[in-house]
Amino acid sequence: MRKSLFTLAFAFLLVSTTNMLFAQKNANVAKEIEMFPAPKHGFKQVFIKVPAKKNEANYKIEILVGKTQMVDCNRHFMGGTIEEKNLDGWGYTYYVAETSGNVGSTMMACPDGKLTKQFIHLQPMTVNYNSRLPIVVYVPKDLEVKYTIWSAGKKMFSAQNGFKPAEAEVAETKVENKRWKLVQLNGKKIEGSADTHYLVLHSDKSRAEAKAGCNNLNLGYKLKNEFQIKFSKGMSTIMACPDGNVEQEYLKVLTKVDNLTTDGKTLSLNKARMAPLAIFELVE
Repeated sequence: MRKSLFTLAFAFLLVSTTNMLFAQKNANVAKEIEMFPAPKHGFKQVFIKVPAKKNEANYKIEILVGKTQMVDCNRHFMGGTIEEKNLDGWGYTYYVAETSGNVGSTMMACPDGKLTKQFIHLQPMTVNYNSRLPIVVYVPKDLEVKYTIWSAGKKMFSAQNGFKPAEAEVAETKVENKRWKLVQLNGKKIEGSADTHYLVLHSDKSRAEAKAGCNNLNLGYKLKNEFQIKFSKGMSTIMACPDGNVEQEYLKVLTKVDNLTTDGKTLSLNKARMAPLAIFELVE
């Protein structure tokens, strides 16, 4: 199979407000979506209709399916997937959320017992921006669909020459070149400081600097689409550390994870759709 010589990379910036937008349940677009199938039993059909924009290829829509509920200090998540389907005979695409709607969480003790309202959702799906046709989504009746609109940054970056490294600028993501303090590992609360338990992703060398005790860890990493991450084996200092050191467990987690999620203040490293294996807080 022939592979493209170049890939186009977008640095996406959130352009909607922190309040996500709701998908519509009904509006004056019946004619536009009448060719789509009726929802199956227990499901509802909603759609996302976005306004026309100049250069729509520079925008993306992130679809989130979930529900709002009161939660404690634990990390909460919903299992399931958003599946892409083809509308036979039309060439259109629609989306179906396959989930029981059950919410899981980590098991940390929450001393203050404080509850906050939060939208718990499936792993988001990002689709192309298209104002000409509504995006049709089928979800269980007790779930909601929200979406955010992202736009591409204007800065252009050089592709790498396959035989000789090109002098290219390095695109910085919202998680790189920042210090993240480790606060939870495999569901257990971590007591430490930003100097003894942390992670820094250095974008210029694609090297991860990490620590969870007394030794310094240095690993390679690859970050794709701003949420797929893979760490490679690296080096470590070999000081003898006191009891209670968790760096070996930390190192195993780093080499196991394959994706990340972040809201800009917290960072979670995850394996597939499992509960987060490591959680960090941004050091201001």
